[in-house]
Amino acid sequence: VVALVQRDAGLATRVLRVANSALLARGRPVTDLAMAVQRLGMGTLSQLVLGAEVFGSAGPEAERLQQTGLLASRLAMRITPAMAPRTAVGQAASAALLADVGKLLPAGLLAEAELSAQWRRLPTASLLGACLLALWGLPMELVEAVAYRHAPALVEPDRPGLAGVVHVCSALAADESPDIGYLDALGLAGQLPQWQAWADDMKQSS
Repeated sequence: VVALVQRDAGLATRVLRVANSALLARGRPVTDLAMAVQRLGMGTLSQLVLGAEVFGSAGPEAERLQQTGLLASRLAMRITPAMAPRTAVGQAASAALLADVGKLLPAGLLAEAELSAQWRRLPTASLLGACLLALWGLPMELVEAVAYRHAPALVEPDRPGLAGVVHVCSALAADESPDIGYLDALGLAGQLPQWQAWADDMKQSS
């Protein structure tokens, strides 16, 4: 793994930067890439690599979306077991990381598309992001979660799953308010203050 990371100077820099962030530094700096990889762990490292590949170097907006996505991904790792225990944590982390990738695409791409009434209820950026993930051949569970990032109740009205986790984590990471009515209907509204506190701690530590 270290040898692969060393091939990309930009990625190696990101790995060292995250490993030395306030959240992971543990009081002493890390200058060795092998130690940085070990400190991050495979879960965090895989999300960092995925984010670097997806958002690339497309400018300040891409950098901002990548940072927000990484925060949402870390939140998903923590929130998923409590919110949607039947959902794979790694899958939730990946979906949360990619939830807003559609914001990098021109909104006009869907301007002339013939959409059903249900699709027209979803934000254009969410639909574009879902289409992009589908074109890349990512699992349909991730595609659906990104498409319904703002409206999880349309696909998960009775039990929270991947779309619900992505909705909550992406909203908190972007300083937005999750759908309280949706959470209340699922009996989860009482957990929102705790999740918000986790998000605030992660923001201060990054």
